[in-house]
Amino acid sequence: MPLYEYECADHGVFESQRAMSDYASAGTCPVCGRVAPRIVSLSGGACVERSERVARDRNEQSRHEPSVVSRPASPVRPAAMGSSEHGRPWALGH
Repeated sequence: MPLYEYECADHGVFESQRAMSDYASAGTCPVCGRVAPRIVSLSGGACVERSERVARDRNEQSRHEPSVVSRPASPVRPAAMGSSEHGRPWALGH
């Protein structure tokens, strides 16, 4: 029987073995007995590229409280090189 993961709002993540036909049903928290929704877990994590694993881990960590990132304002870039007389400042003059 497969092992499914559920998350209780008060007691966190727990696992439960269930028949495959019961995949959609909610679980019961073993601590408080309340109904807990099933969460999607990554199986076969070793087969996933490292960049995707890192992204999934980052999303998992910020699931309840997203991290706030602040950075200094971007410096103003100087005008593009070349002639802008023809109306295309990104193109070099010929």
